[in-house]
Amino acid sequence: MTASKILFFFCLAFVAGIGIASVIYGLGKDSPIFYWVWLWLLIAGFLTIVIFLFLSKRKVFVVFGFCLIFLALGLVRFQIRENNIKN
Repeated sequence: MTASKILFFFCLAFVAGIGIASVIYGLGKDSPIFYWVWLWLLIAGFLTIVIFLFLSKRKVFVVFGFCLIFLALGLVRFQIRENNIKN
């Protein structure tokens, strides 16, 4: 996988995280679901990276783990922006 494809997938995951966050935010302004989704995405991303970095010769799974982390960062970015608008 080339570096440009990896960057594309990271950007796509970040934008998808913002989109998912807007849907979750529409369910309830201070929904605890948002925090659980964010936490589980981070944990799943780090576990995927750690497990497949050492066990697999194919590094596609490591890229997938980083995509999960970028998805979580997109969620957080949306939440930070929404909190700034409220205040």
